[in-house]
Amino acid sequence: MSTSIVNISPNNPVFDLPIYVARDEGLFADAGIEVRFQAKYSERRPSDAD
Repeated sequence: MSTSIVNISPNNPVFDLPIYVARDEGLFADAGIEVRFQAKYSERRPSDAD
């Protein structure tokens, strides 16, 4: 089975928590998906600040 790669943008860490948990628990790997963050939350554009 080939792995699909999904690139996502960082959100406020609270909103990304389900993604971190799913990644750490291996749920994406079990589904054949590799999730990558495009940047760190701290590297987002200032215009995107909360």
